[in-house]
Amino acid sequence: MNCKFTFVKTKKLRRGNAEIVAERKFGHELQEFSDISPYFCAICGKMCFLENFRCRKCNLTCHKKCADIILFICKMSVQKENEKYKKDHQFFKTTGTGVRYCCHCGERIGIRIKGLECEICNKKYHEKCEPSLFSDCLLSLEEREKLTVGDMKKEIKMDHKEESLVSIDDFSLVKVLGRGSFGKVMLALHKKDKKIYALKILKKERVINANNIVYLELERHVLKEVSKYNHPFLMKMEYCFQDRSNVYFCTEYLAGGDLLHHISQRLFTSYQNKIWSAQILLGIEHLHKMNIVYRDLKLDNVMLTKEGNVKIADFGLCKEKINYDTITYTYCGTLDTIAPEVILQKGYTKDCDWWSFGVVIYELYESYPPFFGDTPGELTYSILKNEISFQNTPTDAQDLILKLLEKDPKKRLGSGEKDAEQIKKHSYFNEIDFDKIYKKETVSEFQPGDKLDNFDEEFTDQPILITPSPSMGKYENFFINFK
Repeated sequence: MNCKFTFVKTKKLRRGNAEIVAERKFGHELQEFSDISPYFCAICGKMCFLENFRCRKCNLTCHKKCADIILFICKMSVQKENEKYKKDHQFFKTTGTGVRYCCHCGERIGIRIKGLECEICNKKYHEKCEPSLFSDCLLSLEEREKLTVGDMKKEIKMDHKEESLVSIDDFSLVKVLGRGSFGKVMLALHKKDKKIYALKILKKERVINANNIVYLELERHVLKEVSKYNHPFLMKMEYCFQDRSNVYFCTEYLAGGDLLHHISQRLFTSYQNKIWSAQILLGIEHLHKMNIVYRDLKLDNVMLTKEGNVKIADFGLCKEKINYDTITYTYCGTLDTIAPEVILQKGYTKDCDWWSFGVVIYELYESYPPFFGDTPGELTYSILKNEISFQNTPTDAQDLILKLLEKDPKKRLGSGEKDAEQIKKHSYFNEIDFDKIYKKETVSEFQPGDKLDNFDEEFTDQPILITPSPSMGKYENFFINFK
């Protein structure tokens, strides 16, 4: 008997945590790295398990949390060599039969494989790694930290503005609303003013291990600056504070849940989708005018008020000082909505946000993603190579989406100085009055109200507790702006 099996790839919306897949530090092009074999960190010398980076140029392997203290410029980079420390190793060739690990790439040096050993510090290396090695003989971890900590602090400028002292003891925790890579979001009642807030609780330990301290400070600063404008479609922060284990963002409570929750359950009219699209467009336009690139636009991050109006949330991957022609390189975001130029790692501009905007509009109509794959590799290939198809999307929306999902960012609608103004003029928005949208005079057809049904049960059914974690000791100075 002959049997033929056909496997159909499922296309459905799913929640995905944003992540930093690759970034540049000290001339190194660091990419996420993991393997079932044991590896050792080239910086601290401890074994690598999760949350690791490897330089795709020189093979340096380290914990993500150690990336800020690499100190030495990649030998395969065009940047000049580091002058803060320079002591050459004195190598001799050796062949060993014991367990040896390379102090650069972190891999095991195989039996009878020739290696290099320093007669001064006794560190061992692959012979093949020699062109990439640093002049870091006898450099201790403590001294390395002293030489780099100043550069890290430059990225975290002290905010001198006095804020009212708030602590977690001022809140009663009511429900879990969501969960992310570094913690959870909880519904919280302020005991004194009796107002309901959303409390984003992030574990310091996880933030540090993922090398996200600077990004966390950026999120705090962007939220603070955005909140000054009281923009109708950007989430507002009320407080931020910390304790020995966690940092807390206290923001307005958006009772309508997120668009992913609602789009997963039903389709909406084209007019409703146009209202939401226009509101999102105005929110991203405001960030761009502030010279901020958002980098993580997706349905999960588009919240709704109880009246059904949009509020863009989660500014954890924003980057400041990005003009229309400023190029940045960090490979980050949620893979489903990442633009091709971000994946290719040759540099990108704010135009990447308009690609993600196109993905969001597509998902509003089709209720599944435009690009899909069962593995990150398949999904990446789909984004770079595949064309999209439509089933439920009207013609004017199709044309807008295709122009936003242009793989060449220079040809993309809204690229360069034209930005949001060019997108507003597309025929898709002919019946939209953007002044009325901004003033919220255009009433949303869908009004979700204020009920916990607007949030996924997988979150709201979770226990209401904050699990303890150790104090971060020497890293505490980097949380100085969380009053």
